Amino acid sequence: MEENCEIKEAVQKAYGYLAKGDRSIFEMKLYLKKRNFTESVITETINYLQNNQYLNDMQYADKFLDIKMNTCQWGINKIKAALIAKGIERHIINAVLAGYTKETEYLAAVYQLEKKFKQVYLNENKQIIARYLGNKGFSAETIGKIINDYYKT
Repeated sequence: MEENCEIKEAVQKAYGYLAKGDRSIFEMKLYLKKRNFTESVITETINYLQNNQYLNDMQYADKFLDIKMNTCQWGINKIKAALIAKGIERHIINAVLAGYTKETEYLAAVYQLEKKFKQVYLNENKQIIARYLGNKGFSAETIGKIINDYYKT
């Protein structure tokens, strides 16, 4: 009886946390642990949330990729690192990133470069451009291709 009350309380806390934005299963577990719920209550709460479609790591990763790729113009490496930090399993990450093509990454990198260096960036140092795009999470292959395309002599 007492555990049922704890589960209800945990579910209510989880609803409040989810109201602020989508969460991964890992993030929800951490949140509930910080609220001093027992492992069994956390497990039951997570199961309830998954069964009722409140938590789904595949959907979460897909939305995250969409937002970061289209809004923030992040590269594949930065997206992958962020998903790992959020506790998403590697097979889910690989499945979600399967649709992220080299061409998509290249176009996002060009967009970032033109946004950052509004003037013609041919005069910019290659190292500055490479470091900037690397920090945005673009692959070395994409960075190399952009530098070669824009620094043809």
